[in-house]
Amino acid sequence: MNQVSLLPLGVQIRNRSRSMGLKLLLVCGLALLMTIPSIFVNSIVEERTTRAKDVIEEISGRAGGQQTFLGPTLSIPYSIPPLYKGSSPTLGVYVVFPAKGDASVKTRTEERRRSLFKVPVYQADLKFDATFDLAGVPSAAPVGAELDWTRAGIVIGVSDARGALADGTLTVNGKTSTFVPAESVEGENQRLRLAYFGVRIPDLAKPNATFNVAANLRFSGAQRLAVLAYGKSTHLTAEGDWPSPGFDGGFLPVKRTISAQGFTGEWSIPFIARGIPAEGTSTAVSALDHSALGISFVEVADPYQSVSRSLKYALLFIGLLFLSYFVFFGPCLYSACSTFSSTCYCVWRTMRFWLVPWRAFSRWPR
Repeated sequence: MNQVSLLPLGVQIRNRSRSMGLKLLLVCGLALLMTIPSIFVNSIVEERTTRAKDVIEEISGRAGGQQTFLGPTLSIPYSIPPLYKGSSPTLGVYVVFPAKGDASVKTRTEERRRSLFKVPVYQADLKFDATFDLAGVPSAAPVGAELDWTRAGIVIGVSDARGALADGTLTVNGKTSTFVPAESVEGENQRLRLAYFGVRIPDLAKPNATFNVAANLRFSGAQRLAVLAYGKSTHLTAEGDWPSPGFDGGFLPVKRTISAQGFTGEWSIPFIARGIPAEGTSTAVSALDHSALGISFVEVADPYQSVSRSLKYALLFIGLLFLSYFVFFGPCLYSACSTFSSTCYCVWRTMRFWLVPWRAFSRWPR
């Protein structure tokens, strides 16, 4: 008769519980042991991800980076006489946005590579049309401000001037002029942080005047392009050859098409949706930071992101595998563990054979 059957029932249950507990601990230990390689893989992924970000910043910085553009805006310097004798007058810039702004953007993209990494870089041709109506200007000037219309000009803004591929031009009444660097129209609190370029138009900028201007720019950049809603009502059309764009910013396009050959997008921003006064001091320009119409050039297949997501579930899947084996094949667990330990022993002996060849034959079992 089996000796186990002669043991009391309580002892049998206690031994079986201990056996199950040891098996469960062994399963947990094996699951944790097999997650060790995933930790090393995760460290490699983190190192490659950091390197990829450095490469993106380096290439983007040389190409112009993420570009944001401000369309033609009228700037008029003003001064406020001093309140006390001996004090200096207060100087500032009064800005007037066009009554209607119509812009178009065409982009051509390419991938710049550095070792294993690649960054989408674009070249953009931008055209800005603006219609100004100065009836009632100024209506929001500071008290006592005196506008100097003789120094009035049209200014545009761009995030990084290093991305310029050609001189920007302004066409007014059939006459074309080249933009030159100009002073910032944002004042002290520069939220947009743009570089400004301007053209003087003293003959056109007069009270109650109406005129049209057209600006043409050609810039390079990387990853993202955005146009600020520079008019009281703004219309923007964009097209490019990038197959996976992302539309972002303060407003989404009302129409868009995306295909393997490229994309098109159309925005229409009315005055009440923009929520910014049609004219005012430099703070009016800073308020445009929430009105960007953006296009991001997205890389759909990011291998490092995919691997990182998979590694987060490594312990879960390995644990489920061993737990399932423990539940459904518990009686065979001991033989499986014996096989696993024997395999590890053989691998260890083989490694010793190849790593220490001059002592292998003396230690090899006979």
